[in-house]
Amino acid sequence: MRAILVLVLAMILGGCATSSSTTKVAATKSYDTLFRINTKCEPCSQKGYETTIDGRTYRSDIALNCCENSRTIDTSASLKKVYIHRVIDLADSQKSVKVNGKSFKFDKNFASIFYTALTTELESRGIYVENSSNSPYTYRVDFDFTDIKSVYSPGASYLNSKLIGTLNIKNINKKRTILITTTQSVSDLNASDPADFDLFMNLLIKQSANKVAQEISKL
Repeated sequence: MRAILVLVLAMILGGCATSSSTTKVAATKSYDTLFRINTKCEPCSQKGYETTIDGRTYRSDIALNCCENSRTIDTSASLKKVYIHRVIDLADSQKSVKVNGKSFKFDKNFASIFYTALTTELESRGIYVENSSNSPYTYRVDFDFTDIKSVYSPGASYLNSKLIGTLNIKNINKKRTILITTTQSVSDLNASDPADFDLFMNLLIKQSANKVAQEISKL
């Protein structure tokens, strides 16, 4: 029975049963849901986080929704300004979920989602996001997604993922290079379509943005 389930999943994830238009509609829906998802707010500084999303247990190493009064707000005399200079996406060949040892690719623009999530998070912390870097005191931010490891077990209905990237921050006074990693696990996830992973990939990207915002807040 388990072998049959795996075979059916492989056929669906391989694109045999899903039209591209259906996939695009599902991706747009999950993208919109990303910034409306109703989860309990927690301090972003805590190391363990758990919530329930659509009946699935979701665990991560940083809160999805950071409480306003728990963020690290910039209280300096001068307003902290950030210019998001460049976000480098993962290579298409890296964008995949492993199912029983086989890789199934998905189409997603990590850079676009990250940029939107980071801008929202920085502004919520009282940090001004500029469209250009005219001042030498503005922090220039570059982020490079370097790897993703995502494994889904059909038998256990369990998704486990880790996203890795490199953050570079600099202005006239400071320069920092920081490795950013974030993890998630999703229980009771019965995946039968590529769209079933989409929301959780978006949340993983948002976690990266939250961690980057934390680092910027410390400057």
